[in-house]
Order: sequence, then C-alpha cells, then structure tokens
Amino acid sequence: GADLIHDLYAMNEKLSKTADYLIKLDLEQANESFVGTVSRSQPDAECITLNQWKDEIESLDPKTTFTFYPQRENGVISWHVGSFLSPSSSADTEVNNESSYSESNMPEADQKNKEQKDPGESPESPNPSSAPTEVPVLTILDLPTIVPNMEAANWYSLDGLGTFFDAGNGWVYQPEMGWCFTEVCQQDLSLWVYSKELGWMWIKSDLPNMCFMEGDVVNGWSYFPKSSVTEAGLLYDYAKESWIKLK
Repeated sequence: GADLIHDLYAMNEKLSKTADYLIKLDLEQANESFVGTVSRSQPDAECITLNQWKDEIESLDPKTTFTFYPQRENGVISWHVGSFLSPSSSADTEVNNESSYSESNMPEADQKNKEQKDPGESPESPNPSSAPTEVPVLTILDLPTIVPNMEAANWYSLDGLGTFFDAGNGWVYQPEMGWCFTEVCQQDLSLWVYSKELGWMWIKSDLPNMCFMEGDVVNGWSYFPKSSVTEAGLLYDYAKESWIKLK
C-alpha cells in the first residue's frame, strides 16, 4: 500500500542520522541487506507494530528478515511486522559477521555517489510567525492574457481594453478613453474597468468581443466587432438590439 511505502521512506530521515544504511525497495536482494516481504496473513512469529519496528531497526543485524502484514481494525488498516528477529536462512542472504554498512567498506564508486547525493544537514526551520498573513492582491498586470510592449516601458495591451499605460495602484491610461480605473476579480481573473464616458465595463478573457457594461452608454451586455471596445468604435447593445457608435 502507498501508506506503507510512505512510512518506509519516512524512516530514512531517522536512519540517515542514527545508522549506516537506508531503506530501499528493490526486487533483488543486495549484499548486506535486510530481507522483507509483504503477507496478507499474520505470521506465526512474534509481531510488533510498525512504530515499534521503526524504533528497533537501527539496532538490528543486517541478516534480519521480517514480514509486513496489514491488519484491519474498525475499518482502518494498520501495518504490523513479524519475524523481525529471525535470521535469514537463505545462503544468498548470509552476511559475514565482520561486514557492516560503514563507509570504509563501501566500494569507491559507491562512496563517490554517496558524496554527490548527500545534501548534508537540513537547514533550520523557519519561524511560522514570519509567514505572510495577507493574500497578495492581483492587479491587471497579473492577468495571463496581458501582452507587454517591448519597445515602450509600462505599456501593455489586453483584449477588450486595447493598448494602455499602467500607472500603478489600478490606474491606467487608455488613449481613446483617457484615464481609467481597473480592478481584478481575484476568483476568476476577470477585469472591471471604469471609464468616465462609458462607465463600468466587465471583461473576461474567455468571452472575447463581449463585455458587460453599467453606464450611460449601455446597461447590460454589449458586443464589439474587433479586439477592443475603442478599436471597434462600435457597440451592439443586446438589451436595445441596436448598434451604438462611440465618439
């Protein structure tokens, strides 16, 4: 089970500090290694919980064999370990008493690999009080469909709004509409734009050539035939079923 694999690898953090070996899940047994199997039935030998086994393993001889088996209690599976003190009976798993997992007995290539892969001690844990307490507010420049003008600093283009200059704090300058105030909806990344002449416009990237308006020109849904309202110079008012020419 995934929970068992997770627990086995979680032990490596402890073993790396207290023992000369790590847990690896290999189908073929390597020299000087434990032997472990998974069984659906409880072994005949003495059994302990997985947590107890974690505390014992760093002191066990590498010849040790053990068996994992799952036990369901009140609908929850807990893993137990049996035969954890039984020596290996297979000739392939016998280990010389003088051998160990010390770095001095490792092949030169393995020592080199260990030096390359060992990241050393973990850094100090950060102070939780230093975590930000406020969610950052997205602005018009955070919209995924924004296109910067590489030839002019702080100039951008956005479908529905057209070309504009970003002055910060929500204010933008659009050549045809003048100064406008923008506010991004944080949930769906849609955009509200306020123009003195057109009122409020609601623009969303997955609704091309359409916007919802609240103002003296249009109240409700409108359609513009080009990439932006000002480029089109025309709006179709769905409520009145008529075209409106912009100045």
